[in-house]
Amino acid sequence: MENVSVPIVGPGGITGRRTTVELCCRPYTTAAINRTIFHANGVVNSEAVFAAERMLDHMVSGMARADSRPVKVHIAVIGPLTAIQANALNDASVSLSMQAGTLVGIASGGALKLVLPGPFGTKVGGFAGTSLGKATQSHVRRNLPYYHAGDLVISAEGEASGGIGPQHSYGASQILQRTAYDGI
Repeated sequence: MENVSVPIVGPGGITGRRTTVELCCRPYTTAAINRTIFHANGVVNSEAVFAAERMLDHMVSGMARADSRPVKVHIAVIGPLTAIQANALNDASVSLSMQAGTLVGIASGGALKLVLPGPFGTKVGGFAGTSLGKATQSHVRRNLPYYHAGDLVISAEGEASGGIGPQHSYGASQILQRTAYDGI
């Protein structure tokens, strides 16, 4: 099968390339992935190959031993990000963490107000809701990526056809900082 590489354009002018590697049947080997050029930069290409191999392993591990359905691995290399694009992504992360904290705070505070009626429940619910909301906001923010100008984002997706229908698997995006691939 021939690999297909297409340009992609996302919101805010974020650009990149999405490359698809199709593996036809068992045994699924990484030879086709290793021969694929995902990016001209050797370091970036190595990271993309590693992401593709992880996705293939993940997809094949969920298949029956006798299963020989075609498997496609899609790798997107996005960027490098401009400072404006990185700031927009970081702002979205902050907004998401604030929304998660607010929802947890309201839910936990409201639940405690129902369990503990009266003014005591209102005080405890308010304090607990605020505390849990802030803790959730902090936890979510710490676990979301922080983007910088020049960063590349590598994401992986797997697709297996047949069976009860197509199955998809999405891997976590990996941020490759400019210093890792540019050598500056």
